[in-house]
Amino acid sequence: MNSTLQAETHESIYRIGETYHLIVSENGISANRDCMAFKDTCLAIKKAKTLRGLASIESGIGGKNPMSLICSNKMSGRVVVATNEEGDSNSFCVLPDDSMIATASLNSFIK
Repeated sequence: MNSTLQAETHESIYRIGETYHLIVSENGISANRDCMAFKDTCLAIKKAKTLRGLASIESGIGGKNPMSLICSNKMSGRVVVATNEEGDSNSFCVLPDDSMIATASLNSFIK
């Protein structure tokens, strides 16, 4: 029996306004395709890695999503809501280089 774990990859198309983005999900991380392909140079993943060990200091002030606050306050990103082909919504942290990572994925880096 082969004990090597294979990463499961899933792709979805999300729309933000009139622009479509291919989002790749792998090992609990969802980000735009270029970001996942070039993880070493992707600003969204680089900034997310700086969150390692960060206590969840953003406690949902004013009912806001703590990961959205971390995106804005710790990563200097902006939060956008995107809709996939099935009509489901997801929030993403978009960085100045237009790299993007799902705000829910930030939990994977904070641990």
